[in-house]
Amino acid sequence: MDRLSLFGALLALAAIFGGNYIEGGEVDTLINGAAAVIVFGGTLGAGLLQTSARDIRRAFDIFPWVFTPVRLNIVAGFFLSRGAVVVSPPALHLQPCFR
Repeated sequence: MDRLSLFGALLALAAIFGGNYIEGGEVDTLINGAAAVIVFGGTLGAGLLQTSARDIRRAFDIFPWVFTPVRLNIVAGFFLSRGAVVVSPPALHLQPCFR
């Protein structure tokens, strides 16, 4: 797992529990099924409303990249243009390590 991803997850949890503690709440008050459905369902619905199906599929495909490193393969591209070979700038291809 990426160190920054782990730090972000821990920071989020610390902020949630720290804010609850500062306000004098108990851990039990954070566990509320109806509130979780409203928050997560509303967030998912709003995200789906504003995002194309292609982008959503791509997001699910690359989600593991948050937790696993990505290998970079730099490949030079060659194109045939009017009978002459034209060398283009290197194309960047990302491939996850888990495949």
